[in-house]
Amino acid sequence: MMKNIYQFGSYAIGGFMPEFSPAHSISKLIIAIFYGVFNGNYPLTLISSKSVKAGSLLFLMTILVSHLAAQSSEKLQISISEEEKFQSLQVGDDIPEEIWELPLRVINHPYGKDTVTLNDYRENAVVILDFWATTCGSCLQSLKDIRKMKDTYQSVIVLITEQAEETIKSSNSFKYRFGNYNPYTVVEDKLLSGAFGVLSLPHVVWIANNKIKAITFSPAVTEENIHKAIENNVFPSQLKDVEIHNEIGGLNFKEAKK
Repeated sequence: MMKNIYQFGSYAIGGFMPEFSPAHSISKLIIAIFYGVFNGNYPLTLISSKSVKAGSLLFLMTILVSHLAAQSSEKLQISISEEEKFQSLQVGDDIPEEIWELPLRVINHPYGKDTVTLNDYRENAVVILDFWATTCGSCLQSLKDIRKMKDTYQSVIVLITEQAEETIKSSNSFKYRFGNYNPYTVVEDKLLSGAFGVLSLPHVVWIANNKIKAITFSPAVTEENIHKAIENNVFPSQLKDVEIHNEIGGLNFKEAKK
C-alpha cells in the first residue's frame, strides 16, 4: 500500500497520470483547494473546521483509488504478458509446455469432464487442433466428415471454438446440419487461437513430436492424410493462405466472434 501511495505522490509532482482517471481528478481537486487558500479565495476560517475531515477523506480516497489502479494495472500486465508469451507459433516451432498444460473448458466430454488439457492427448502420434465456429460453413462440413471417420489411427482431433455452449446450441445453421448432435469440443477459447495464429476459419494445426508439422484448411483432415502422418511422417503441404481461403468461402476469424 505504501508503494501505491508513493506512486500517486510521484504522479502529483509531475509523473505520468492518465487523464480523466480517478487519481487525476483527485489530484486536480487537491490542487484547486490549495490554490484557492493560497490566493485567499477560500478563507482559512471557512475550511479550518472541515479541513481535517476533508483532508482525511481525500487521503483515504487517494489510497483506495491508487490501490484499485495498481490492481488493474497488474491484471493488464498479466494479460499482456500472456498474449506475448503465446504469440503465433509457426510450422516447425516447438509447443511450449505452458500450452500443453493450459486448462481448457470443454462440453460433451465422453467421460463428463468440464476441463481438459492438450497434455491429455500428448501420447498420440498426431494431435490435430481444428479451430471452428458455427458461422463457418467450411468448418461445419469438415465436422460432418470427421464424424464419419473411423477411430483406427493413433491420432486425436481436438475441436476448438471461441464460442460458448449456448451459442452452439442456439445456432440454426448447426441445428440444420446436425440436428441434436452435441460435439465434444473446447469452448470459450481465449489463448489457443492466439497462440496458433488463427486469423481465419477453418484453421487446422497438425502436431507431432511436440512440433507444429503443418497448418492447413479443414479439407486436409482425411483418414488418408492422417495415416500418412502417422506411418510415414508425411504431413499435408496445403499451408493456409488467407486470400485464397477467403476466395473459397472461408470465414474471417473476427467475424466468428460476433
